[in-house]
Amino acid sequence: MSMGQPAGESTVMTAAKSSEAATVSAQKVWTDGTYTVDKDLPSGLYRVTLTTGDKAMGIAYIERSNDTATSFQDIIANSLFHGDAYVQILPSDTAVKVHGCSLTKVDLTALVPDLRSEFDDGIHLVGYDIAPGIYSVTLTDNVVNMGYVVRLAGLTMSFREPLAYEIYKGPGYVEILPEDFAVQIGGARLVQVE
Repeated sequence: MSMGQPAGESTVMTAAKSSEAATVSAQKVWTDGTYTVDKDLPSGLYRVTLTTGDKAMGIAYIERSNDTATSFQDIIANSLFHGDAYVQILPSDTAVKVHGCSLTKVDLTALVPDLRSEFDDGIHLVGYDIAPGIYSVTLTDNVVNMGYVVRLAGLTMSFREPLAYEIYKGPGYVEILPEDFAVQIGGARLVQVE
């Protein structure tokens, strides 16, 4: 960590390949801590990656708030994450609390789709990680024998963002629509069937 860099913040070197040449850029990563928005941490879309120490537990926590004290009445939205995910930090947020994960800023205009056909716990972007289509749902949770799939209109953790929420107690199917922004999965595995 260099001088003047906030605690919990590190720099990771990543290679970005263009059609003409490979370029290397520094990409900041924010870890456990509380950050002021647009001072310590820019507003925008972030990739949430569970940290190694908490992957065994499989839980991370992110909180958007109106104050750096992060008292209960100042919480705008918060969530537990049970897998790698995405979150949107708004310019109107004052602070963001991060625990058990790292945040890396995502530029959707530069993000190259990496569509797969199988998905586990986490939040996956439609059109980038997961394609619209029909998926089989198989439970992976063996504690409560239940799983869920949530189709999302956004990623601010607001109660207004779920478009559809389905709980599964056995095998089933879900249709991911082109207008969905993201899909959240917990305790289940999705496999594309069409």
